[in-house]
Amino acid sequence: MLLWVMPWTPPPQPVLLADRFSFVIKLIVMALGNPRKTAPLSGPFALLIFRRICALRNRFFATLARGPITPRPPSASAPTRTTQPPSNPTPATTPSAPLRLPTRFGWLLRLLPQSEIATARGQLTTLLDDPDMIALLATHPTLGRSLRPLCRLLGITPPGHLCSAPQRPPRAPKPRKTPTPRRRKPQCCAQARPAPHASRFTAPRPPPKIFA
Repeated sequence: MLLWVMPWTPPPQPVLLADRFSFVIKLIVMALGNPRKTAPLSGPFALLIFRRICALRNRFFATLARGPITPRPPSASAPTRTTQPPSNPTPATTPSAPLRLPTRFGWLLRLLPQSEIATARGQLTTLLDDPDMIALLATHPTLGRSLRPLCRLLGITPPGHLCSAPQRPPRAPKPRKTPTPRRRKPQCCAQARPAPHASRFTAPRPPPKIFA
């Protein structure tokens, strides 16, 4: 009995930029969902990585849905408010140290080297070098807020077109108004003020007149 085995063909890669980004996120999620490759990671730590990846994905699509950014006119700076400490501060309790993600360059690739993370790294590198992606980043510079952290955890040096969004030039300080000096009256025109002790001694009143 002969069995015909069809050769395995990989699925076609997505064409759209958003689909290609979703494919990168899917590879990372697949690596986190494989219990054989995520054995060194604890459950809460793997869940924290998953939430971070989902947050970057949601930020990417939310920025993409807002459309191109148009430059806004400079607005007047709002006055800063100073917060005063409470009069009777309560003693703060020392909670336990929260679980934090690493910040080292390429930390996720170091944690899961033999997984889909390496494939996701190659897919993201190719996506960032695409001319269409470069043109998209020119009109949507805030997409770098979700792509730069993803490059860091995958060990990708961000290209030049993925630099931070251009910042507005600092405003020139307003010139201070010089106070105008007050004019003093000359001594000849100044009115003579009574002495402070003049009001204490008053002249006696004349006696009342008596009519016969």
